Amino acid sequence: MKLILASKSPRRRKVLGLLGFEFEVEPANVDERVILRGNVEELTEAIACAKAEKIAKANPEEVVIGIDTMLWKNGKFIGQPGNKEEARQTMKSLFGEFHTVCSGYCVIAPGENVVGRLKSKFRLRKIPDEMLEEYLASGQWKGKAGGYNITDPEFENFGESVEGSKLNIVGFPAERLLPIIEEIAGQKAKRAIKEVETELFKGKL
Repeated sequence: MKLILASKSPRRRKVLGLLGFEFEVEPANVDERVILRGNVEELTEAIACAKAEKIAKANPEEVVIGIDTMLWKNGKFIGQPGNKEEARQTMKSLFGEFHTVCSGYCVIAPGENVVGRLKSKFRLRKIPDEMLEEYLASGQWKGKAGGYNITDPEFENFGESVEGSKLNIVGFPAERLLPIIEEIAGQKAKRAIKEVETELFKGKL
């Protein structure tokens, strides 16, 4: 069976590749606005399932992975900033404190449907205003929840510490997905999670 990642995320694609799996990419492009759940954690699972189900319907004999990742702090959802000022305020609210990153996942294969979630906590360090302004000017905040991507070179000095899975911070709950993929898809990871973390974060987290 082929392994299909139902995501357009370059970060998820990179992690799955670094772990050594052979896979194809088919973004699901579901309308997330029509998916409603009682809380953010349940919502990540529901969206992940919608992605996986859409691609699995067209590929019923393959193994399909759907993932959705969301951020929140103090019970408030943190989405993608709409403009530079919104990005500035969002990031300032995250400096020096932990926020939660939750990834819901769904793996569908013939006779299999595995759903779950994984949470991590991430803290950004307090940085000088001029460093923040330089980052904002780069435009790297666009299209990213919380205004950041932990693996961007422009952002590599912002992260301070992670509680839980580090790869989950980039939207790939590896600790949960690896054993599922290995069992269902019949592939073995060629590299350990810790090795991939070191390559991605260069020892800075």
